[in-house]
Amino acid sequence: MGSTHNVLLSAGDLGQRIIGNIRDSKQWPGLKTEIGDLDQCLMGFRPGDLVLLSGDRYAGKTALALSIARKLAIESDIGVLIFSPAKSAEYITSRLLLSESGCGMHGDIRLTSKDAPYLDKLVKAQQRLATAPITIYDQSAMGLDEIRGFSEGLKREVGLVLVDDIDDIVCDDETNITQSLKRLADQLSLPILAISPLDHSTVGQENCRPTLCNMDAGKIAHADSVLLTYCPSLFGLKAPDGTDLDDIMEVIIAKNRHSGEASVHLSFDVSTLECKSLA
Repeated sequence: MGSTHNVLLSAGDLGQRIIGNIRDSKQWPGLKTEIGDLDQCLMGFRPGDLVLLSGDRYAGKTALALSIARKLAIESDIGVLIFSPAKSAEYITSRLLLSESGCGMHGDIRLTSKDAPYLDKLVKAQQRLATAPITIYDQSAMGLDEIRGFSEGLKREVGLVLVDDIDDIVCDDETNITQSLKRLADQLSLPILAISPLDHSTVGQENCRPTLCNMDAGKIAHADSVLLTYCPSLFGLKAPDGTDLDDIMEVIIAKNRHSGEASVHLSFDVSTLECKSLA
């Protein structure tokens, strides 16, 4: 008779192991975003997860995604593969440079003589990015086959695949993009973070705050998690005490198969495009 393994496991022992892993910073239920407040709610991105990131225009979707990618690569040396059908690799890199350098130049890296003080910061940021395991697929009009092929080829070198955004992927009308990306995430045993615009306007909703109702049901059905970015200042809103909310982003965890729904407020610097935990 061949060898067998014990299939009867103690729930108590397993629970103790899980709690121990959570307490150990090196062991986490999923891939940490390195944004502490967000990690506490999400418990990380897990292998095979499809995470949708959506929100209104200018609500910081790409800024949040690239902040996560940059922190994973630079701070944790975890490989990130980025597909951006509608944005060039140069554009993506310029945004990474702005965030990493802390130079507040409103998304424009073109320097003049008066910007000379920024140059040293940018050079040092570039040196850090040069050694970071970030790969950007620089090709417009990409389809699912290209995303699948390059992801499979690099799956041993990356811990996260980022797609910005799914509506720019070339496919036929009958293809369910999120279903295909979920299948790919399972095949790769990697989390995929996919940016998607809202499908329905938030105008008329309380404070224009997005919910799952602003996305097509077929799009979110295959997602393990859905994150919605919300910047109250976009709609002229202030805190109850009248304080400006210009640097605040709310990340609404509207769906999460691994834990409950939640909400977390982050600091969002619109000039450097940096998202981080509130101090």
